[in-house]
Amino acid sequence: MNAAIVHKNFMMRCLQLAEKDIRKAAPNPSVGAVLVYKDKIIGEGNTQAFGGKHAEVVCIESVEAKNQQHISQSTLYVSLEPCMHFGKTPPCTNFIKKNKVPKVIIGIEDPNPKMAGKAIKQLKDAGIEVVNNILKEECEWSNRRYFYHNKTNLPYVVLKYAQTQNDFFALNDDRKQWISNQLSTRLSHKIRSQNQAILVGKRTAIIDNPKLNTRYDFGLSPIRVIIDKNLEIPKGYNIFNNSVKTIIFNKLKHEENDKIVFVKINFDNQSGSQVILQILEHLGRLNIQSLIVEGGATTLQHFIDGNYWNEAVIIKSETLWESGLVAPKVFGKKLEQYNLGKDEVLHLQNYKALIIKDQ
Repeated sequence: MNAAIVHKNFMMRCLQLAEKDIRKAAPNPSVGAVLVYKDKIIGEGNTQAFGGKHAEVVCIESVEAKNQQHISQSTLYVSLEPCMHFGKTPPCTNFIKKNKVPKVIIGIEDPNPKMAGKAIKQLKDAGIEVVNNILKEECEWSNRRYFYHNKTNLPYVVLKYAQTQNDFFALNDDRKQWISNQLSTRLSHKIRSQNQAILVGKRTAIIDNPKLNTRYDFGLSPIRVIIDKNLEIPKGYNIFNNSVKTIIFNKLKHEENDKIVFVKINFDNQSGSQVILQILEHLGRLNIQSLIVEGGATTLQHFIDGNYWNEAVIIKSETLWESGLVAPKVFGKKLEQYNLGKDEVLHLQNYKALIIKDQ
């Protein structure tokens, strides 16, 4: 079989492994690795929870005793350039050299300035054959949150909201009314489990009293981020239950109480988009690399107006309302469109944000 096809097939397996623990690995990238001897996989692994072992180490350590003699004759496939600096774990390049792996196939170079090709050079200097850029676009997409944050110092933003068939987002008054079905709710929680933080505005927090956690999918709950300019949300509400870290952006105070963190920012003479940029910059400094925005309509529109979004997941139900708040309008490249029961899901990508990212 053609070598290029072989490389792509094994790299696809790396990408499958990388998808397992995206949220747990964050803020590290989620990487997949396979070790191949005579066209057969003898070891595989993915990045463990933050602070744990990296994919390359898990992969090589997974090799059964009967195959360990073949490690020095095998090829290591890895979806992202191995690390070569000391962090919470030792450099993976040292582990690769220690185990005498003679050839490494890499999906894409790491955008982190600490890396950025340095590990590739180190491996080559050690006499290891290195092949780079195998399924490069797919490998970048797999870690798009990590890549975007490293290039902009901002979180990768996913807008997620539901609307009626005739484009209403919520009722005009303060009544709570579900739009989407239970299957779409499960999708929403899956998206929550894949991202580090989730944001809503004050009105949504007061009307819905949401938990903003992951209940209907496996995985961690995101950090809660609330915009409450004048601190009007009642203290007995779910966001104050200390179940997960919660950051409340306001204009009145800086304060930290257990898992509740109040962050004072400037609202005076600031447009909605300017306020959003302050929030994104602060989250970026906290190394929060991904953010879901679930409402309300005005908050979502501020992100859209400032072009501070990368993906949008819009759920359109079969429900028809006579009146209500009109849903935000967002335009982008269609990634996919499918049905969940009678709900229609549209997944968009902001190609303009990607252009900004690559500059």
